[in-house]
Amino acid sequence: MVNVAVDAGLFSDQLVLQYDSDACGEAAGRHYSEPEDKLFPATKIYPWERCRTSAIVGRCSSGHQYAKSFICGSEQCATCGEYWSAAHRLRFKRWLPKARQVKEMGYFVLQWPILSRPNLDSKKSLSSAHTTVKKVLTGEFRVAKLREKRIVTKSEERQIKSRYWSRGLRRWHWYGDPAKHDGYPPWNPHLNVLVPGGYMSKRKLDGIKSELREALGEPNLIVNYQYTDQPSKMIHMLKYVTRPTFTDFDWWPGMAIELIRFRNQSTWGVWKDAPVWGYAWKRDSDNAVLGEQASHLEFEVEGGRCTCPACGGVMDFTRPKSADRIAYDFIRGLKDETVDRHDRWRLAMSKVVENRGRTEANVFPMDQLLSMGAVEISDNWLKLPDIPLRPPDDDIRSMDNEQFKRYIAARVVERLGSMYPGDDNTQRCYACGCDEFWQRSDGGLVCQCCHPEPSWVT
Repeated sequence: MVNVAVDAGLFSDQLVLQYDSDACGEAAGRHYSEPEDKLFPATKIYPWERCRTSAIVGRCSSGHQYAKSFICGSEQCATCGEYWSAAHRLRFKRWLPKARQVKEMGYFVLQWPILSRPNLDSKKSLSSAHTTVKKVLTGEFRVAKLREKRIVTKSEERQIKSRYWSRGLRRWHWYGDPAKHDGYPPWNPHLNVLVPGGYMSKRKLDGIKSELREALGEPNLIVNYQYTDQPSKMIHMLKYVTRPTFTDFDWWPGMAIELIRFRNQSTWGVWKDAPVWGYAWKRDSDNAVLGEQASHLEFEVEGGRCTCPACGGVMDFTRPKSADRIAYDFIRGLKDETVDRHDRWRLAMSKVVENRGRTEANVFPMDQLLSMGAVEISDNWLKLPDIPLRPPDDDIRSMDNEQFKRYIAARVVERLGSMYPGDDNTQRCYACGCDEFWQRSDGGLVCQCCHPEPSWVT
């Protein structure tokens, strides 16, 4: 096994820590969803506006607490859009174990002609393009062409695909170097593809290029290829391909919005081989203290469980479901059109007690954690004092089921009201749309159609 030393710069030992710990954070937050405190936002909230504003907190049976902050990963973000930022390192380390499984790495760069670049302006066109490229590089395109002319046997299909690549890594770059265009580079989407392979004869490479041009319908498609068998250059390729390129929202605001939730980085094939080369991380003087502080902290994930780095206990990243979340589920039940409108309130309320016993991700605002003395120990990970965090609505845990129902009903009325204005300026029920109400003892109106005798509401 070949070992290569990587100059990590500000990275240092943090990669080893984050590489071991990030899977733990993903396992803890796999069920995390955006907070429902903005059910009907008045303005558009972009991902980079929520970057590092919240974190999921885990606690073991011994009382040790750690938190993992959520990053947006958007290239337009002032933090995540920096070169070698936490988001960049996250993309790099996801590909690193795959890259270590190949002895030689080939690198394709597919660049569209200038007149064709405006056509790549939507998720659909971009997804279609990189799917087509994958079909060519795996041999599926060649097999499909032959099947148009004759029958292709299974053995022949396997023989054809053996001459191509059964696995690979691909990622889009959106712009070139801004410094060469006075800070405003032109739209230039080009696809980077890394495959396990080395030298190709000119005949084979020309054949791949012609197939790519034919499949994409671009006779003037620019295809460049290089390869290396040196681990240090493979590391450089990974860092280069995973870097952010669309770093300014003003370059094309419409396209920046279009690319939200677009899966830019993807792979294909099976990556389960043993590593064929290793690596060692250099520690620089600027990061020596942080490296020593973080070197002892290692999160391990076994069977989807995260273990505490201090005592080895199992970390729990959940908490009892909050009243806001239960109220939100209640409102969703009222809007369920598959249920008869007369039964919506009753069925939604019947699930309140059931949801009370469930859990949700233990997410807290970042400002609250920092005010409590949280210390950042590595990328996205914080060490919290061992003082237990008080979950939201902790004071309602002692309520019985009937009191809890009344509490949730009050929250629903507080958030959305029991009725909404109709088209004719009349008050109508939020659940069924009727305009027949009866007045409670506190003066509130309740729909007579949905709940004629709400004894527990009064």
